[in-house]
Amino acid sequence: MNKELYLKIVYGVREYDDYFMAKQDCTGLWGFTSIQKCTAAMRCLAYGAPPDTANDYLRMTESTSNEMDAYFATCQEAARKDVERAFGVLQQRFAVIRYPALTWSESQMWKVMNACVIMHNMIIENERDEPVQDDQPFDY
Repeated sequence: MNKELYLKIVYGVREYDDYFMAKQDCTGLWGFTSIQKCTAAMRCLAYGAPPDTANDYLRMTESTSNEMDAYFATCQEAARKDVERAFGVLQQRFAVIRYPALTWSESQMWKVMNACVIMHNMIIENERDEPVQDDQPFDY
């Protein structure tokens, strides 16, 4: 990963949640920087490294690394649940998403998913503007 991309991730994480910002403790000493905290969390998540390995190069105790990993994993789990819920809604609405797409290329899958998301959003907007009346018979 290049430096610019890594710093973009660090700044994004820091803006999203102030847990990853450097803070002073009660004695006035500064804690770990955003870069140190993100490095430890990303190494544990990406490489599956045990939390105590951060102590070797960052002088960060295992309990601090465990705390960061647990927090990071909780945020990741919440995001994953949102994505899975959204995907489930799309699967219910569009049959093309329900079945495996093993023969599709990545660009075809991207186009189909984008089309389904756009159509879903258009349907939702239309339903908000004009609610469907169930008392009207359907005309073939």
